[in-house]
Amino acid sequence: MARINASDLRAGMVLAEDAAGANGRLLLPKGTVLEDKHIRVLKIWGAVDADISDVDPSEVRAASISALDEESVELATAYVDALFVHVDLTRPPMAEMRSACIKHHARRVIEGEILPLENLHWETIATPEDLPRMDLQTFVDSDKGLASFPDIYFRINKALEDPASTAHRLAEVISMDPSISAKLLTLVNSPFYGFSQRIDSLSRGVAMVGARELSQLALGVAVMDLFTGIPDGIITVRGFWQHCIACGVLARILATHLPGIQQERCFVMGLLHDIGRLVMLKLAPQEIAWAINESRRRAIPLYEAEQLVFGFNHADVGGALFQRWNLPDELRLAVEEHHASRRPAMQESSICALADALAVGMGHGVNGTVNVPPLPDHVWAALGLPESVIEATMMAAARQIDDILTVFLK
Repeated sequence: MARINASDLRAGMVLAEDAAGANGRLLLPKGTVLEDKHIRVLKIWGAVDADISDVDPSEVRAASISALDEESVELATAYVDALFVHVDLTRPPMAEMRSACIKHHARRVIEGEILPLENLHWETIATPEDLPRMDLQTFVDSDKGLASFPDIYFRINKALEDPASTAHRLAEVISMDPSISAKLLTLVNSPFYGFSQRIDSLSRGVAMVGARELSQLALGVAVMDLFTGIPDGIITVRGFWQHCIACGVLARILATHLPGIQQERCFVMGLLHDIGRLVMLKLAPQEIAWAINESRRRAIPLYEAEQLVFGFNHADVGGALFQRWNLPDELRLAVEEHHASRRPAMQESSICALADALAVGMGHGVNGTVNVPPLPDHVWAALGLPESVIEATMMAAARQIDDILTVFLK
């Protein structure tokens, strides 16, 4: 018996266990010999996988890939293998992720896109042997422009804590910042939520999405607005935000598979997980260039190279900045821990770590990291998800990411 992705199911396969939809509803009983109509039912009702008798998962993955255009698969495989060069494919769920990424990029080639293979090959530069070490708090405090967080977020929270507050009152508070309110209203009307009718007011948006959920989104937008006008360096600011937005969308979709995890908070965690690197790019462009060089020269993750150059990494910077702003502890911890130093790993930081790896694997944006980062075993174990969720998440995200990019990056 093997668990097979819904996208890889074929007529003639036999269910080894009952098949259920995303809401737990029984769709097909154990022993069903699948027909095309059965597979359509499973996909319509949101089944991400099914337990199948007498199949080899690796053979099923290979067959699914071979069904695509051969030349496109060859180009996609070369691209993905370069992305996954530092990943142990024997560790779950990396073989599944590689397979899903090959199919994703093969479809891009079939649709006429050109894969940027040249971006995976960089010339290294000379890095000084005696690098000056910095103190984390001194580094974060050196930017007076980041001394305080926009007051609008705390006004929103104050309104949330008032038991007499209404959706209309919260909408009035959010409307005090035209930039945030415009982006939130656009986001609520995007495929991110997929409401059947247009939401024409913030008060209606609060009622439909939820007050606390919308406040989380306002937090993310407020942070992004703080970093407008940063000049491009070795990383472009647009490419940076493209990666972070993709990570946020992926994190939100992953959260739907874990009961009790707040989806909007996971989106904001993904959106802001690398904010410390943007601070590094702003305050120390030469040093971040050296760190990127060292990560490629030594074939180590960029956050490890940052530690060598700065004495701390971007997750540390993000955590210190959020603590300075007095932002919620759960957000700060997720940002600090998204490279999985804590054991056992927290679920939300693990969602962020997986979403980060998927965003790199899908080729969304550039955050300075060239290769897909390894996903430690304890991070994957903390999620408790089947490997089949990888491809289902990527396919769902592919339909949303471009639309969300237009909301934040016009």
